[in-house]
Amino acid sequence: MIRTVVVVTVVALLAVDARGERQMENLSRGIVAVPLREGGMFVSWRMFGTDADDVRFNVYRRQGEGPAVRVNPTPLGTATSLIDAAATAGTTPRYHVRTGIARPMARPQRFQRFPS
Repeated sequence: MIRTVVVVTVVALLAVDARGERQMENLSRGIVAVPLREGGMFVSWRMFGTDADDVRFNVYRRQGEGPAVRVNPTPLGTATSLIDAAATAGTTPRYHVRTGIARPMARPQRFQRFPS
């Protein structure tokens, strides 16, 4: 009898967890930039589970006090990384990623600084 109660209780608890909402953390895009031996930077970022299926990304670089320059010529939709061959060695480039879906791109996150 006790065994039956324990089994029913465990099954009921598991069923409650299976129907509960997903718990998510408040994460940034987690931009990472790594200098390449042949020059340039490998830039990677995180895709969120809540991003739309047709999300697109634009990557911007700022070197020194200069203006932000878009790195990719067209929005990226199938990748969350790229090689920025134009990043200048000896400077500290800063990157940010903007998202969009066939509409104006979302407001950028703050720039993240990476040593080259």
